[in-house]
Amino acid sequence: MGDYAIILETVDRGGHEMSLPYVMRIDHHIAGPVELHLDALRGGHALHAAVAVCVFNNVTRLALERGVALQHASVRVRGGFTDDGRSTGITFDIDVQGNGSEASLRKIGIDAAADSTIVEALRHPTEVMLGETRATSTATR
Repeated sequence: MGDYAIILETVDRGGHEMSLPYVMRIDHHIAGPVELHLDALRGGHALHAAVAVCVFNNVTRLALERGVALQHASVRVRGGFTDDGRSTGITFDIDVQGNGSEASLRKIGIDAAADSTIVEALRHPTEVMLGETRATSTATR
């Protein structure tokens, strides 16, 4: 399937005030404008966001393939971690509203969950390693 890269980096605030919860507005490739809500930006939130995004993408793709016009779709993900950093598990709920029957909308949600690459990857051990660390000093001497 190829590599999937992500970059999170600092930027000049330019007078922008931060607020909680964080809301990222994104122009989704199928659904149009969507919002990703986070109450903090921590690793666990990013992990849960990966689940939400993957399942949401599947919901919108399957609805389009099945000719269902969505009025609303959401994926809510929750879970926690022990003091030593182990996941206590991840649970997600899917809400699908559209012009299909309740049975067909429910099936879209069930199939979206079953077809989630991220959910499947999390069910199996994954090798995670540091590639390289680059450092550039900005200190004056």
